[in-house]
Amino acid sequence: MKKISLGAVCIACDSDRLKPLFLIRQEGVHPGEKGHEITYSHTVLAVCESCGSGQLEKLEHDCFDFEDVFDHYEWYVIKDSEMKLLQERLKSCTKPLDAGCGCEVHEALRKSSEALPTTPWETSMETGSHINRISVDLSKGGIRFKPKSH
Repeated sequence: MKKISLGAVCIACDSDRLKPLFLIRQEGVHPGEKGHEITYSHTVLAVCESCGSGQLEKLEHDCFDFEDVFDHYEWYVIKDSEMKLLQERLKSCTKPLDAGCGCEVHEALRKSSEALPTTPWETSMETGSHINRISVDLSKGGIRFKPKSH
């Protein structure tokens, strides 16, 4: 398994006890690891072991110009009550930290997370612009992330 390194603390409670729960997508080799070449990206669903909230993290890393390395993050927060329900649904996957898994759960998470809106980064000082609140729709046996208005 490749390295999974989250770029933030829990947005809901500021705890550093975020635990990767599902590796939805991962491309490239993580920066700092042997074999890293210019780009790396991941989408990780994590749970906070302190407050129970969920956090979906999208990272796009590029270091083509070694003087201008950038990590573009987008975070999506899921309230604890919805995260508990989602965790029950996720139990059917036997390889949650395998981004190559083709099970129904991984496919649903990939499709839903890719559809979430993102905001382009213009400066490194705009982290707050990239924190989003989402809800989870588990109706009809599916898994769908839905943006909430701020």
